[in-house]
Amino acid sequence: MPLTLYGQINSLATFSLLRVIEIGGPGTIAKSLKALAVGGHVSLIGASLSPSGTMLDPLLLTGRGISVGSISVGSRADFEAMNRAIALHRLRPVIDRTFPFAEAKAAYRHFEGRGHFGKVVITLG
Repeated sequence: MPLTLYGQINSLATFSLLRVIEIGGPGTIAKSLKALAVGGHVSLIGASLSPSGTMLDPLLLTGRGISVGSISVGSRADFEAMNRAIALHRLRPVIDRTFPFAEAKAAYRHFEGRGHFGKVVITLG
């Protein structure tokens, strides 16, 4: 049972995931771990696992060869300073091509082909 974009992915996927990028923190980490296939990996991005009163069931981490890693994202002050600089200088990403969600496989093939210059975007809706 996949975890991000719950409704859309749940309606399409009938398999376990090999990789999950966890950004929801304590509210979604258990769902992320349950969604992983045997040998899967979850990357925790900028979230705390155990705020006051929230605990993670250690059984979700055992017996399936799951690995967990974390990615540091910096401070909120740094993030806000970066966003001010982006707005001030009117920086915009270069977008190579946009695909609707229904064509996500084609988007990944386009990205894997390494012929793009800029971002490959998948839109919802």
